Amino acid sequence: MRFPIKPSLYITSLLLFPLLLSSQTKDDSVFTKIYSKYKNVVVRLENSQGVGSGFLTSEGFIITADHVVGTSVSAQMNYNGMHFFLHTCYRDHANDIAILYPSGYYIDSEDDYREVPYDFLKGKSKITVGMMEMKADDRIMLMGYPYGIVEVKRILGTYKDEVYRYMENVPLYACDLPVIKGCSGGPVFNNKEEVIGIAVKFETKPTDTDYLISYVSPAKNIAKIMKSIDKEYMKTIEKVNKNIMGFDVTKKNLINPKPKYYAQKNTKTITENGSEFVINKNDTGYYSYSDPGLVSVNVFFDIYLESIVGKKTDATSYVEIYLKWRDEDNYISMVMDMDKNSYYFLYRVDGNNTTQEPMVKMPIVSETKYNFEFYTISNTIGVYFDNIPVFYDHNLPFDTGALGIYFSQMKTMIIQDILLRIPKSF
Repeated sequence: MRFPIKPSLYITSLLLFPLLLSSQTKDDSVFTKIYSKYKNVVVRLENSQGVGSGFLTSEGFIITADHVVGTSVSAQMNYNGMHFFLHTCYRDHANDIAILYPSGYYIDSEDDYREVPYDFLKGKSKITVGMMEMKADDRIMLMGYPYGIVEVKRILGTYKDEVYRYMENVPLYACDLPVIKGCSGGPVFNNKEEVIGIAVKFETKPTDTDYLISYVSPAKNIAKIMKSIDKEYMKTIEKVNKNIMGFDVTKKNLINPKPKYYAQKNTKTITENGSEFVINKNDTGYYSYSDPGLVSVNVFFDIYLESIVGKKTDATSYVEIYLKWRDEDNYISMVMDMDKNSYYFLYRVDGNNTTQEPMVKMPIVSETKYNFEFYTISNTIGVYFDNIPVFYDHNLPFDTGALGIYFSQMKTMIIQDILLRIPKSF
């Protein structure tokens, strides 16, 4: 039999339903206004790896998802009739956040390219990023460029919960927004015109929810990063970049040998889509370019790192990149300590070790691809890590040395497209 509906319950439901509709209609109206107000500062980012979204902050920086930047050296965007070239000043792989700044632009032709200071776009945006708290079923709106189209779109949804995904200490907002390809890095607003975070990913594995889960990297993480990106930080970026001494990389001036990296057994080299990958099958080993007479060289490669989880030993998971190797008692290297999520430079001279901190420092994590490039010219060295200038030294203890990579307690290490260039002259 059918159970009768009590009149009081029926009346209550009739009263609540219009209220819910009214609230949703009000939110839709608010989000329409937010879209109109901020659509001109939500930008389409393009680089060698694809297209993504981002937004301009009041300080003149561009915020996007770290995976949108990838291993590309730079990104580009169109803003207010100008075509900008962007560089990265900070990356947080764990929280999937990248901070970019403009380095120059042109209007009609690249021949008219003009360099600009990092804060050239300061004051152009009114978007605020704060530490706001969210409640379940709060209405939200994503703005971005789905499928890489050239017109910004808005996508409505609801906030569900704060979860810990990928790594135990990485909080993300779980939402029901359809994060379409091309929208990654786009800002997600609440109905108070506040950016609650950036779209980073949608769930591809089965879940026990009745909605498609997407993830937003919280604004509170962005706000913490932005506190450290001040005038002094950007001065350091500029100083390190200017002090990295390069050399003429035209074909006429370069010896471009195929790197003959000698590796331990159980490695595999594969070629896929024109890229060469060197994959290790041991948790410890080395690769080396054994020419201790190298005076000047430019080395460029991508490297994917995944450390061992639940190790049965206290041994450290680390990767050591040798920048100048004379012998076991004399070398200079960059050490990536995967257990401490940090990196530093090691100077070993006559068997004695000293360490130097990078001039620009960011956290590192496992299960991530990094880009690495360095120049050595006699007694000088300059290092770009993740396409950000992080270190230089013009007074090295020796002027020649071989190259190499050593790793320990790593589940997987993949080196991609090693480029080694030696100048004929300066």
